[in-house]
Amino acid sequence: VLIQFNEIINSGDKCISSGEKSTSVIFNNILHGCYIGIEVKDLSEPTIINNVIVHNDIGINEYQKKEIFGGGKGRVYNTIIWDNKESIILDKVSTIEVYNSDVESGYDGKGNFDKEPVFLEGFTNSEKDAIIKFKTGGNGDILKEVLGVDLDEVPVGLVYSFK
Repeated sequence: VLIQFNEIINSGDKCISSGEKSTSVIFNNILHGCYIGIEVKDLSEPTIINNVIVHNDIGINEYQKKEIFGGGKGRVYNTIIWDNKESIILDKVSTIEVYNSDVESGYDGKGNFDKEPVFLEGFTNSEKDAIIKFKTGGNGDILKEVLGVDLDEVPVGLVYSFK
């Protein structure tokens, strides 16, 4: 399943939910004003690439809901997780890998940083005010591997154009 190019606002509960041993790619979405930006549960393995997850109670929530499954197994790349009450929550049986992402209060993982984004309308990064990490700090290998997209410069946050 490919979930891309959406703006999900104030949906109440979850912007996106992934569960029951599913695999998905969640790419280039704006998720804001929900209780949970992305829910990852029950052995689901979403690959979360170049999203903006802002103004939610919980940015990403991972857990085991049903005993016949295990926890969630998310992988996050090139994503802004900012101004949520909690950035990332996971239970003891879930795992998350976060790379080349901007996570408020920081997060372990290669290429991650903690810098408040400066957004234009539509949650795109301000070219004028963005630090170089927002413009070129993303992992291009994951875009090419998963989506076949080859970019010279990969942003953290939304991708504006494709080759």
